[in-house]
Amino acid sequence: MHLPAHQKNLRILVTLSALAGLIYAVNLFNSPAQLPKTSEVRCDLNQQNCELIVGGRKVSLSLSPTPARSLTPLTFTARFEGRQPEKLWLDIQGDEMYMGLNQPQMTRSDNQWTATTELSVCTTGKMLWRATLVVVDADQEYQLPFYFEAQ
Repeated sequence: MHLPAHQKNLRILVTLSALAGLIYAVNLFNSPAQLPKTSEVRCDLNQQNCELIVGGRKVSLSLSPTPARSLTPLTFTARFEGRQPEKLWLDIQGDEMYMGLNQPQMTRSDNQWTATTELSVCTTGKMLWRATLVVVDADQEYQLPFYFEAQ
């Protein structure tokens, strides 16, 4: 079957447009988010308040009571120097094992944000947990991971 030139050109144009859209979508979803520059810190929330410098401002997270235990109410307290986030919540996960969804919303009082939650029981005994602060600022959203062990 032989197509007229204008139909061939239309097919080529449609194919190239679809390909360009696909390339754009792949690049959009595979591009890493532009996060604020974060200083690296290794800290145990059971031992002390943990601090990071993010985009020039200090962010700290604390946990009480310590040491953290499963099925015990735990209060997480975050503090931001300077400009406060619009919204803040925690995403608490087992670092090496899925332990269910645990995402308490943090509530603000002045420059302090708090949330209370409980950890599920791990059958292996002691476990490393990752409490990720999900920060929503006016112009971006980013995540700050903090670590602690619990039994």
